[in-house]
Amino acid sequence: PESPPQNLTLNVSETPDYRMRRIWFEYGLGPEFRKNDDHEAWAFFTRQGGDEIRCGHAYQTFVRREKEFFREHPECLALVDGERTGDKLCISNPLLRERFAQFVLREYESSRDIVAASVEPSDGGGWCTCEACQKLGSPSDRAITLANETVAVLRRAHPGAKVAQYAYGLHSPPPSVKVDGDVIVLVATMFERDGWTASRLVDEWGRRTTIGIREYYYNNLGAPGRGWATDTRRMSETIPDFFRRGARYLTAESSDSWASGLLGLNVAAETMWNVRTNRKDVMRDFILRAFPSSPREMATFYGLIDGASAKPLTGDLLARMRDCLAAAYRKGSSAEKCRVAQLIGYACFCARLLAFELSGSDENAVALFEAAAVLKPYYLVPTYWFYRDSRPLGASAKKIAADFDWRTVRPLDPEKGLAELAPYNRLAFEPREFGLDLVVDPQPTAKGAVELAPLRGTWSFYLQSDGKPFTLGVTGGLIPHYRNRGAVKVSLVQIGGASETGELETEVFHDESVPPDGERHDVLVRPRHPGLHRLDVSDGDDRTLYSFPDDLPVAVALMSDGLRQPLAGDFVFYVPKGTSQVGFFVRATAGRVCDPQGKVRLDLRRKTEYGLMDVPSGMDGRYWSVRGLRGVFRPLTVPSVLSINPRFPLKPKGVQ
Repeated sequence: PESPPQNLTLNVSETPDYRMRRIWFEYGLGPEFRKNDDHEAWAFFTRQGGDEIRCGHAYQTFVRREKEFFREHPECLALVDGERTGDKLCISNPLLRERFAQFVLREYESSRDIVAASVEPSDGGGWCTCEACQKLGSPSDRAITLANETVAVLRRAHPGAKVAQYAYGLHSPPPSVKVDGDVIVLVATMFERDGWTASRLVDEWGRRTTIGIREYYYNNLGAPGRGWATDTRRMSETIPDFFRRGARYLTAESSDSWASGLLGLNVAAETMWNVRTNRKDVMRDFILRAFPSSPREMATFYGLIDGASAKPLTGDLLARMRDCLAAAYRKGSSAEKCRVAQLIGYACFCARLLAFELSGSDENAVALFEAAAVLKPYYLVPTYWFYRDSRPLGASAKKIAADFDWRTVRPLDPEKGLAELAPYNRLAFEPREFGLDLVVDPQPTAKGAVELAPLRGTWSFYLQSDGKPFTLGVTGGLIPHYRNRGAVKVSLVQIGGASETGELETEVFHDESVPPDGERHDVLVRPRHPGLHRLDVSDGDDRTLYSFPDDLPVAVALMSDGLRQPLAGDFVFYVPKGTSQVGFFVRATAGRVCDPQGKVRLDLRRKTEYGLMDVPSGMDGRYWSVRGLRGVFRPLTVPSVLSINPRFPLKPKGVQ
């Protein structure tokens, strides 16, 4: 801070509420930063640390380090599709259990001052299907059986020793077997199975043993208001709630995105220490110390990018960010002005992210990475993540990121940045973001077929799967002179649930069998687990008809203030309770918006505008329809999820 406190109270003794408090960063940092890691200083000053609970995936490490043992005893590996393979274990095998316990004992003895050694299973599926293992019970039963026997071996050599594992993925449901009291279980707040929620898992595991929390404070793209890292309210609510339910350890995977994530992560760190922390006090203290000349403007700025009141990335948001930063930059001096200048660079990054989301072009991808490279020395956006894994940006952008020159330092020019932001204008209303944790909201009385007009290019559909295969009808090559653009590509991406790689999104199905011949072909899409999925399709910019099953909940979710290409067809969207007006963006040649009684409330023909639409009394808390759409219609103040199936629409979880 430019003005440090004049008085310090030194004789204070405190005990942290969480005995382990750790926020760590996916993929870590770029190599050039690792010798001078400011993250360690931040962790020190936010009092992270405490008990060291090891809980990485232990099975796969065991298999990798004990290659000779498994070469001699392949029967100790899991039986999968008739073969002993993978990195899961045949836990019913006594020799395996003995060897694993000795492996964990060595790990425990080689690590100084750890409280618990990891017995966490490897990621994803591949559990043993032999008869003896199936008799042991569910994956949770098997994992706990091995954990119980392992910790008993550790205790004989080191009284008080403990082991730790997650409640995660296939082994997230509570077991039917008794859990040893020295087995610490960290409940994952994502990837739950069989309808369980994180809160219920905390309660049920807490009745069995000592528990903690495995969190996901992500904001991979660095976008404003997206991801739990940005949500100060969620931090201030979940951390005390988990503590009240018995959790005493918390470890959180995050991303190196300090422009949008700083306040949320600060609130999280402070609340882990003291669950009675007031998030607004933490935020106010930061604003007053970092921006003493412009606290009002910067409080408004951070409110705009706080996930607690998330707003979609639009020109309106960029205009509001620019106005706050321009005023603060004029007032600031010294270090304060430098901070504002960096955030102006961040606003330019957001503008280029919006441009890329709207076009997806290689040119805009390069411009986005240039803006990110300017911010690299300041940790404001996850440049190393862009380099390592930019899959959400698409295959082409990922290749550009891999070949991009990230090492050359680019100058930060705030005046040029403000000029770049000058064209954006405010709207008459404030857009809101509702997220993409989508759930099914059955409407059994709804009428209408699951039909979608042909589409061109690359599209993403969100769907809730029951885990069973479904048939997707694909008719490609509807523009005959474009039939040289290759087969239609179909990929199913699992969001959450059990993961083969430990990441939030896992591609579980891919198909390129449909030729662009103008004929319908049926593709049998095979999920691996129930839950939320994204279906990505691409036809080389030909024209393709996708036909979904009548009982499949499927929707198009719009994440920027327009679409790369127009939609055509009939859709429904949800208007939450208490909504009096719907703000929207439209660029269409045809279509109409109807209320739940079928009355036309907005004619979309030949419109290109932002606007407001009144919601009559009694028409909120219900589904409205968009009929005969040809073009873009994006709700901006209600969930921007256009469901294709009116009987099984999707809406964001928790929206009333």
